[in-house]
Amino acid sequence: MTVDEKNGVRLLTLETEHLDALNSEEVKKLLINGSADAEKVILNLEKITFVDSSGLGVILTVFRHIKENNGKMLICSVKESVKVLFKLVRLSHMIEIVDSEKEALNQI
Repeated sequence: MTVDEKNGVRLLTLETEHLDALNSEEVKKLLINGSADAEKVILNLEKITFVDSSGLGVILTVFRHIKENNGKMLICSVKESVKVLFKLVRLSHMIEIVDSEKEALNQI
C-alpha cells in the first residue's frame, strides 16, 4: 500500500489485485494504520480486480473506524467488476464512490 498526502487529505492506494480472505487481515491493519489521525481519507482501488466478503468487511471496518474518529472517507478508481459488487451489497449507499482520485480530492 502507498500512503500519500495532498492538501490535508490522506491518499491510500492498495497495491494488490485481490482483496480477499487471503490478505484481508494484513490489508485491514495497513489501512487502519495508514488512516490513523487523518480527518479525510481517499481509498484508491485502481489496482483491485477482485473483492470477496472478507474484503468488503475490511472496507467497512476501515470506514467505521474513520467515521468514529469524526473523519470522512471516499473510494475512487473502482474497476467496473468491483463496482457491480459494491452496488449489489449497497456499499455505494454507505460510502461515496467516485471515478477518479482528482474527483475525490474535489469532493472531500
